[in-house]
Amino acid sequence: MPEPSTVDQLRDQLRSLGYLSHGIERWFALDPWRSRTFWSELVVIASKVGAAHSLALTIPVLSVMLIRNQPMKAIDLLTLALSYIAFCFVVVFTAVVLTALFMRIRPRAPIEHPRVLLAISMGISALFCAGLTIWWLGFPSPAIVLERVVFLALLLLSFLFGVTILSAALLSFSIHATQQIPSVRHRRRMLPISIAAVAIFSAVCFLSFRSEAEAVPLRPQQIVVRPTGRHVAFLAVDGLSYEIFAARKTLAGLFVVPCSPLVGLSAAERWATAGSGTEGEIHGVRSIEGVRSRLSGAVLQYVSTTDIVLRNVIPALGLLRRAPLPPTVRRRDYIWEILASRGIPSSAFNWWVTDQQTTPLMKSDNQEHIFAAAHHPGRSPALEAEAIDQIALSRLTESAVREKRQFVTAFLPALDIVLNRIGLDAASRLTFSVGALDSLDRAVSDLHGRGYDVFILGMPGDLQSGRGLIASTIPLAAKRASALDVAPTLADLEGFPASDEMKGHSLLPESTQTRLPSFGARESASASSHLDEEYYESLKSLGYIR
Repeated sequence: MPEPSTVDQLRDQLRSLGYLSHGIERWFALDPWRSRTFWSELVVIASKVGAAHSLALTIPVLSVMLIRNQPMKAIDLLTLALSYIAFCFVVVFTAVVLTALFMRIRPRAPIEHPRVLLAISMGISALFCAGLTIWWLGFPSPAIVLERVVFLALLLLSFLFGVTILSAALLSFSIHATQQIPSVRHRRRMLPISIAAVAIFSAVCFLSFRSEAEAVPLRPQQIVVRPTGRHVAFLAVDGLSYEIFAARKTLAGLFVVPCSPLVGLSAAERWATAGSGTEGEIHGVRSIEGVRSRLSGAVLQYVSTTDIVLRNVIPALGLLRRAPLPPTVRRRDYIWEILASRGIPSSAFNWWVTDQQTTPLMKSDNQEHIFAAAHHPGRSPALEAEAIDQIALSRLTESAVREKRQFVTAFLPALDIVLNRIGLDAASRLTFSVGALDSLDRAVSDLHGRGYDVFILGMPGDLQSGRGLIASTIPLAAKRASALDVAPTLADLEGFPASDEMKGHSLLPESTQTRLPSFGARESASASSHLDEEYYESLKSLGYIR
């Protein structure tokens, strides 16, 4: 066992080189396997390292959550901070203990080769930074510039802090395990640490920008069109199956084609696929999740998909519960947006993932706006669903009659809501579903009487069996179709080409529709930056959020 004077001298040398902290100095002259004090000191030092490093790892996480979920209530911030710190503490504590015990195999290596000690410390700290990076890249929406700068800066500081404190702890372990005083020489550590920091910075930047990069063909400079001048009305009816449609004598007089339903997708995903004509990996709409605090009642809408703490740990403790949210990101235009951007006056009402806008060529009342107009305190979900359809149809009719828009469309969810999403007895379900079909029947008759070619797409709801359907007041060529055929057919009706991204085909007889590579990405990828609480409650009451 080393003499006290020699140990004191070693302490001074190591402290001058930045290896030691006050709490770690007491761990020198203990027999690592025969003394219980060794194990108690191991726990104490691992706890100190865990407490210090968990704070350094939590600060980048809290910063990102604050930037993305503004404003955040103090109680929620405190809950997140304590939860992340506790989780990081367990991870760091376990890593320090396991690494120290693993070093028992060759305890002299860090003493005889200081570079080994530095490499181990940088490796462990880099693994922690990799975990933070995976967490950060797990957000569905891209980061703003401020978030990138803050996260990268705090990530590098966390790496440097981790290297320092881990190297001190592991060096102390080597001294205790070998009972040997190393010949300490001043080593330049800043160069390898700086190289590692630059490598981490470059890797995170590369992964961040690569996750957002998308191979999108350039928007075509010229598009050859043959405008038909047709007035088209497109009605999308959720919950309308081919079997239900065929049972209506008035509606069955239309030209109708059965189609395969889009299964395994949320309502927003299904209808974004139908409205854009592109599949999910192209249009980008997908279901996302947030968490609702049981303490404040607030919803944290931006949660990483790889966040173990918020998605698994805290919900298990009962402090938060996971809550699905409506998608807010769409990378492709709906077909009516494509038409409007190229000179066809269009109107759209109540469609998922759309912006609220009014321009000479495009009028759009989004779902949040129409749901708010239909919502009244004390109104039952079935009556609210009925009101949503009525508002959408009345605004569509007004746009067709007063504004003479060439293309009008509305999404009608009432049938799906009363059949699949809310609890109703059989008699009430029949009453409300017949009412929804009556409204559809009147709308088709009115629009067709005003000179519109009416086009209907129906798809069964989430819990509903049966086939979908495509119906029209004009003949259709196919005997069976797909929901992906809707967008190319509507484009063909107005004399526009389809794109190669649209997997379907025009259903018009003797169609000579051409193709172009792509209509390009949306100018605005986000429909809503933040979910209104009233809209969230409406979605919940109507059965879209459970």
